[in-house]
Parts: sequence; structure tokens; C-alpha cells
Amino acid sequence: MSKIHLFSPLFNINQQFDRSVLKPHWSFQPEWSTWLHFFLLFSCIAALFQLFYKITTIFP
Repeated sequence: MSKIHLFSPLFNINQQFDRSVLKPHWSFQPEWSTWLHFFLLFSCIAALFQLFYKITTIFP
């Protein structure tokens, strides 16, 4: 449940991104690339924290 609560903002960002893409009259906005880079960076940080947590639990 904590993971779902942690990643719920990311799902909100994805929904906003989908709404922007599905607009009939849409133009490319540079903010999209910024959000994409932020999402990728956050994913990498979350993966590193998860890996660190697994290592610390395996080797106390």
C-alpha cells in the first residue's frame, strides 16, 4: 500500500500527459521534455533506493 501511495503522483502526471497528448489541437511544448526527464530521474532514484534497501535487509 505504501508503494501505491508513493507512486500515485506519478500516475497523476501520466494522466495529465495523456490528456495533453489527446487534445485535438495540440502543439509540442518543451515542458513535456522537462517532465519526462524529471520522471526518468525520479525512477532511477527510486530504483537505487530500492536496491539499497534490499542490500541492507539481506546484509544487516
